[in-house]
Parts: sequence; structure tokens; C-alpha cells
Amino acid sequence: MARRTITQRKVDSLKPEDKRYNVQEDGLIVEVNPSGHIVYFGAYRQHGERHKQKLGDHPTISLADARTLLLNIKYEVQIQDVKVKQTDLTVNQFIEGDFGEWCLANRKQGQETLDRLRHILKDSSVGRTKMRDVTKPNLEVWKANQIKRYASSTVVRNMGDLSKVFQQAVDDELIKRSPMTKVKRPQVDRKIKLYLSPDEFKRLHDALDAWDYKANFGTPTERQHHHSYLPIIVRLAVNTGMRRGEIVALRWSDIDESARTITVRGTTAKSGRTRLLPIGPKLMHALAGWATDSGIEDGIDADDKVFPVGQFRKSWAKLRRNARLEHIVFHDLRHHFASTLVLLGKPLSVVKELMGHKHISTTELYLSVRMEDKFEAVELL
Repeated sequence: MARRTITQRKVDSLKPEDKRYNVQEDGLIVEVNPSGHIVYFGAYRQHGERHKQKLGDHPTISLADARTLLLNIKYEVQIQDVKVKQTDLTVNQFIEGDFGEWCLANRKQGQETLDRLRHILKDSSVGRTKMRDVTKPNLEVWKANQIKRYASSTVVRNMGDLSKVFQQAVDDELIKRSPMTKVKRPQVDRKIKLYLSPDEFKRLHDALDAWDYKANFGTPTERQHHHSYLPIIVRLAVNTGMRRGEIVALRWSDIDESARTITVRGTTAKSGRTRLLPIGPKLMHALAGWATDSGIEDGIDADDKVFPVGQFRKSWAKLRRNARLEHIVFHDLRHHFASTLVLLGKPLSVVKELMGHKHISTTELYLSVRMEDKFEAVELL
């Protein structure tokens, strides 16, 4: 380490002269005025320009204090320089860098979000544009192309993902404001399917029975293309209202066979709250059978996942085609469960807890079933 040429003793010994003079060391300037007044200054460079900033008067602050203040200024300048350089990053580079790290660390479906962003920006000029240069017209062109390819609800979801990217850039002080704020999202028909009709419900169960048979007793090719876990996953959704992600994250330790309950852990639930779900004997029997088929009795760890799958979209799509139910989505099974409870006269407070809703207003959605629909729905009960 180089020896410091300025010491506190030297500062104390400085004498005024006819003209102002100074002593310097690594950007630290000690200026002595003819009046005897001594002032500390800090010198540094930013964007190629030299700057000088007053740090304080002697002896109000010490030499050590002045050095600390100068170090803080230099550190802030470095941070600002880094941020300026980061704004040279393209949207794709930011996603693969800081945003990607943040997304994986803070979002339950972080990897899925990143994969979706890569897909929707793959052939777009927005992804290749520098963060600071993205404008509303750029995004309007991107949105128009999205609308040509996807349903309005999918476009809204994709716009939400991209908005998170720009908002994170704002939070990181890389840009002043998100260019997505002025881009209007397409209107989405918020009407949802609250329950399956008697005919739809029968077609679903017939398709599940057929799938079960092929998965267990079909030809080798049929068994290969009919995963035996799918019917249990679907029946879990219909009979418990569990979300797709909650089912996929389910572990054997979450299932209590003697009490016939399933624990949905808060770490996997959308609300972040743990809830306990009762399950019927038929579903419990199916889960016990699946445990045997999976080898749980042969020593599989109780913390292993119940279903060895991350996604089951292809199998679910095939089942819907078999049942002629292409118009429904997996989340409709959750709506069907809640609507059934309401039509059975269960209190909304009970339905709220079983569904894991944060607010009762969300549960009240299921009170909007029309009277003529109720007569049709009770045929299922």
C-alpha cells in the first residue's frame, strides 16, 4: 500500500500564505486560504469530465471524515456509470441477466415466465432494442403481432410479463418510466365457466375411465401414450379445487391417509397460505393405488413429489379432445368444485377456506349462477 502523503498532523500544521494553495493526494484536496481557513475538496471524473466537490471545513470535519466522504462520492459515481452502461443492454440481454436472476429468486413460476418471455420476443425487434430506446410505437407493433397469433387473454398475460421486465428496470433505476404504461391491453371477456353441464361432466368421466383402462390394460403403445397419473390429477382438481401448480407441487408427506386430508403448503399456494383439504374415500383409494404403482411402499422418500411431472398440458389436451371438451381449461375444474359447494348450500366462509381465497369477494363470484343454471347443475349432485 502506498504511503499517504497527507496526515492529520500535516493538515494541522499548514500555514496561510499570500495566495491560496493546496496539497493533494488521490483526489483529496486540502485547500489553504490566505485567511488561514482550510477546506477539504474531493476531485473525481465522471463521463470523462473532471469534477470538484466540497467535502467540509477544517476542523469541523477531520481528515479521516473527508477521505470517507470522498470514497462515498466515488462509489456513487461508479454505480451511476454502471447503470448508464446497463441501459446499453437490449431487452433480451436484461432478461437474461439481472431480470432473470430476480425472476428466478422471487417468482414461484420464474422459469416458466422466462421461457414465455423468450418465446414472445424471439422474432420481435423489441427484444433486440436497447432498454432506454424502447418506445410505445415499438410496443404497439409487438402487441398487434401478438393479437394476430393469440387469444386476447393470452396477449394480456404476455403483456403483463413484459411489463414486469420494464418495471424491474425502473426499480433498478435503469430507466425513468416503463414504456408499457401507455400501451392499452386488449379487452378480455371475463365470463368464466362456473361448472360443467351434466353432459360435459359425464363425457369427462367417461374419457377418464377410458384413459384409465388404456393406461393400465392397453397395448404397450397405448400405455406409453396414456400416463396413469392424469386421471388422478383431474379427479383431484374436480374434488378438491386444487390449482394446477398446487397439484404438481404435491408431496407424499402432504397426504394423510388416516385423516383423509391433503395439506396445500403456503409455499406452493397462490395466496401464500397453507390450507387443509378433506378428500373422499374414492379419491383416497385412488391415491393409495397410485402410491403402490409409484413404488412408495418400496421406499420412495415421503418428501418426493406425488406426480413425477412438471407440466401435463399435452396429456390434458388429448383427454379434452377425447371427451369433446376442447372449450374448457383446467382451471374450470376448480370453478366446478366451488360452484358445486355453493349449490349444495355450503357457507361462503367454508368455500373460501377450501378454495384458499384471500378475500370473500372472490368467493362471491360463485353466487352469480343464474337460477336456470342452478336447476341444471343440481342434477350433478
